[in-house]
Amino acid sequence: MLNNLELLEHYGFLLPRNPNDNVHIALPDSGEFGLSEVNPSLRVPGTACLEISGHPSFSLVAALRLRACHPSLLKAKGLLALSGEQIFVQSDILAYQWLEKKCKSLLGSLPTSLEDDFALQKTVNSVLSCSALEDLAVSLGESPTKAKEVLESFRPCTSVDEVGAAMDEENYGDRDKDFQLERWKLVLNWRIGYKQIFRRCIHFCSKKVLYLSR
Repeated sequence: MLNNLELLEHYGFLLPRNPNDNVHIALPDSGEFGLSEVNPSLRVPGTACLEISGHPSFSLVAALRLRACHPSLLKAKGLLALSGEQIFVQSDILAYQWLEKKCKSLLGSLPTSLEDDFALQKTVNSVLSCSALEDLAVSLGESPTKAKEVLESFRPCTSVDEVGAAMDEENYGDRDKDFQLERWKLVLNWRIGYKQIFRRCIHFCSKKVLYLSR
């Protein structure tokens, strides 16, 4: 089954709470935890990602636990991580702290914030046509050129560049602008959903660290 980015790119619609929507997370070296590399025999199969709920996948949690565990404990307890169990409280704290920091970093590296996108969404949903959106930008003191820049802000960012390419003028130059506005709305909705996964994970990790630190 396709994720929403693929559905949007190829079919032009989004599936609410699509279970296939996830965010891949590149695993850190154990050096980031001040430890040695994980034994290759303890590599975790599966996809290291954030699920739509914001929870890290089984594989991501297991891999982080292995990387955050002291080498002296891996030989005796490394298999616990592969079975979904905690190796050591402190290694779990390190793992969730790293993931929370990683999500904040990835979220902060995007061209627009989640709050920016919510504001854009509110504005876009209040107008009925692309021309009305241009008129709104001009009425707020922006020049016609600046108004076009406002519309350009709906272009997707980072991992949604493929969708942006599909919406280029060479593909849609002869199409009705209002149809293009509907496409922009979908892209904006996807962008919000993408960022909300990070936001949910940050909240999840924060609660985990608080619980484990008691």
